[in-house]
This record gives sequence, C-alpha cells and structure tokens, in this order.
Amino acid sequence: MTELEKEVLKKFLDTKYPAHYKMDATDNILFLEYLDFDLCPCLLNRKPISRKTINYLLKQYSVFLAQTDVSEYDRDLIAYLSLVNNVVGIALNRLYRSVKQ
Repeated sequence: MTELEKEVLKKFLDTKYPAHYKMDATDNILFLEYLDFDLCPCLLNRKPISRKTINYLLKQYSVFLAQTDVSEYDRDLIAYLSLVNNVVGIALNRLYRSVKQ
C-alpha cells in the first residue's frame, strides 16, 4: 500500500459523516459505516481482501450510487463522495495487486 493510499484511508476514518447521510431517506449511511468499521481497518492492517468481499463491496457501492442524487450536493458533499470513491478504488487496487502477483 502506498503512503498516499494510507493517507486517503486515514482521512476517510477521521472525517465525520456529513449530516446529509444521517438525515436522508436512503440507507447510504450503512454503506459508509461498512467502509468506516470494516473495509478501511482491513485495508490499513493489510489483511487480505477476498473476491467475495470485493463482490459485496461493489454491490453495496452500486446501491449507494443508485441512491445518490448529486443535484442536492454542495461542494463539501461532492468532496466526500470523491473520498468514498477513492476508498473503493483502493480496495479494488488491493485485489488487482494480489491477483497480478
């Protein structure tokens, strides 16, 4: 894992969920909690990421995106969405690197 990837994961863990996700009519907060409590710690601790985990991540991420309406988002929410996207990308890169070797 690169230093930049570690910084991104730590930034996500240090960032509070925007109020939008706590109050909207979706269950997107559950996906964010999954990233916060399960995925990021796993990545930072260099635990293996299984294909089953990646499949689950992608399914949940697709639901998260389907329930996301950026027309309501301000600059801060868009920046947070970008951070979420980076976390998912890091997990995919971890799987790619493990398959490549």
